[in-house]
Amino acid sequence: MLRFEVKGSARSPYQVTAEGAGIDLRMYCTCPAGGLGGQFCKHAAALLVGEISSLQSPAQDVERLRVLAAGSPLIARALRHVPRAAKRAAIHGYPDLHAVVAGYGEKLRGLGWHLECGATGVDGDEVLGLFKKTKSGQPRKWPAVSLEYQEYVYTIVEQGDGSIEEVRGERRSRPWIVRGKKTGTFGSLDRGLPVFLDEAERLAPIPGAPNRPLAQ
Repeated sequence: MLRFEVKGSARSPYQVTAEGAGIDLRMYCTCPAGGLGGQFCKHAAALLVGEISSLQSPAQDVERLRVLAAGSPLIARALRHVPRAAKRAAIHGYPDLHAVVAGYGEKLRGLGWHLECGATGVDGDEVLGLFKKTKSGQPRKWPAVSLEYQEYVYTIVEQGDGSIEEVRGERRSRPWIVRGKKTGTFGSLDRGLPVFLDEAERLAPIPGAPNRPLAQ
């Protein structure tokens, strides 16, 4: 039996377990998806295809898993399970969110978005938000799509006097976050940017405005 610790969206790593070999290989994960009737999840899929960027435990057992997985139908499932985000080509040449606005701002506004970009005031964190507009032309209160940099995980803690305080936790291994209909986390802006642009186009107030996909 092989055991792996994989960084996910929770504070503590998820535990991925592999047992058996070949057609009898079975994999289990403690993530929410894995807990729903033992569904085959993205964490197990990533290990099977050799993706170890989120792996917290030593990586040498990934090679052992590859050997055990020979002949297993889980390999085909893993290849189909690779998230769309992982299949997208990275977009290089944008060092920060302000550079993204400079490069894509005109096209995003052409899709009907109101853009706001700036620091959140916490540890240098930043956010680029895309807002839909009301009938009067004012931006709505909350962004429909956002691209964020969050260096640390924060926990809301209630103090003894009843006040609420944000407590800084561990540093994120994937500090770039895209929020839209779905949320994804990425290790670099290069990887998160194409997903953000896809969400911006998919959820745009003025669908189909650009002549070609934003991410090209």
